[in-house]
Amino acid sequence: MIQQRELLEQYPLALTLRRLCSELRETYGDFQDTVLLGIQPRGVFFAQRIVGLLQEMYPNCQLPSGQLDVTFFRDDFRRHEHPLIANATQSKKNG
Repeated sequence: MIQQRELLEQYPLALTLRRLCSELRETYGDFQDTVLLGIQPRGVFFAQRIVGLLQEMYPNCQLPSGQLDVTFFRDDFRRHEHPLIANATQSKKNG
């Protein structure tokens, strides 16, 4: 089992995410022709959080988002004793 550790406490993390959202807005303006993709599994949560914060900070913000499963494109895909299964995390949630 992977040991979890805290990289940033709640307040500094919130401040960092808000600053990231501000920089995204400064760089991409109204997000025309922009999509935010979260890579499965943890990146999906992160992308959803960024989109939520952008909508909170900029109520008129329309940023399409989605998720991408790169399981079979990982360089360690065939090196595991037990092969990786696409959407394994997703299956556990729904099953």
